[in-house]
Amino acid sequence: LRDAVKQTDARLGEAEQDIQRLTTEINQLEREIVQHRQPAEDLNKDLQSYLGHDELRLEIKETGYAITRHRKPAESLSEGERTAIALLYFLKSLEDQAFNLLDGVVVLDDPVSSLDANALYCAFGFIRERTQRAGQLFILTHNFPFFRQVRNWFMHTRQQERLYMLECTYNGADRKSQLRHLDSLLMDYD
Repeated sequence: LRDAVKQTDARLGEAEQDIQRLTTEINQLEREIVQHRQPAEDLNKDLQSYLGHDELRLEIKETGYAITRHRKPAESLSEGERTAIALLYFLKSLEDQAFNLLDGVVVLDDPVSSLDANALYCAFGFIRERTQRAGQLFILTHNFPFFRQVRNWFMHTRQQERLYMLECTYNGADRKSQLRHLDSLLMDYD
């Protein structure tokens, strides 16, 4: 009987350890689901606002997302739709607990490539709203209408900011780029 009690106590100890391990695992999975679900819901709201419709959605799938159109896997996303999803996802990542936006450096490299005029202004609105508190903000663009939006924003709200341009020069076979203050014509005129 003593041996049976010892064996039962040992199995009970193992079962209690299993219960503790499984409870910890359940709690971790529930935290991951909560952390995963809220960003998906936020991104879906942003996508609807950005695109003007809700046919594209991010559905939670394991540890990531699936992009759906009318609740079916989305195929053949346009360049503008891909740009919108990537930009909104990046801007959402700035809210991550591991990133301190106030002390952070944010670099956006031509975030409006291949967007039409309406999408460009919508993208600018999201960028301005989500990055206005960034410690340092670098926005690089080849798009002149977008540049004008950024320039006007910086000139009216980010007084300390400087506007620069890359000047490319060719001497013989070599190409060089030099960072310099924004040309006064670009600064003063639309």
